[in-house]
This record gives sequence, structure tokens and C-alpha cells, in this order.
Amino acid sequence: MNKIALIEKLLFHANALSPEEKALFETYSILDPDFEQEIAQQRITIDCIQRLGRKALRREIKDVYNELFHPHAKNTLKSKISSLFRN
Repeated sequence: MNKIALIEKLLFHANALSPEEKALFETYSILDPDFEQEIAQQRITIDCIQRLGRKALRREIKDVYNELFHPHAKNTLKSKISSLFRN
């Protein structure tokens, strides 16, 4: 298992680390002085990705809302839905 995969498992599933993974984590902690910094950087990266995902989801929900409830968009949406059922 590489360091990034180990760090991700540590951050997401710390209780699920196998004895071998725990030993590997301890080894990295002892031998690699930058390991704690790498964990912090990975945590920041994951947090940023999650925030971006939430922003994208909010944008998508807003777009759907506007498409459904905007007066002009309603007719367009209605015609699109109707066209799905026409032969």
C-alpha cells in the first residue's frame, strides 16, 4: 500500500486499519519526518474537494430549480417532457 492510500484510509476509516497497516503507519511516523505534514496536506485536499463538490451540487440544484420554476423555462421544460411521450 502506498502512502497516499494509507493516509486516505487513515482519514476515512481509521478504525478499519489492519494490523499491517497500523504497523506501516507507525513505521512512516518514525522514519519519515514529513509524514505528519503529508497527512495534514491530504486532509486539506480532501476538504477542498468536498467543498467543491458541495458547491457544484448547489449549482446543479439551483439550475434545476430555475428550470422548473422560472416562468419561461416552465414552458420549455413542459414541451421537453411532452415530447418524450409523443411518437
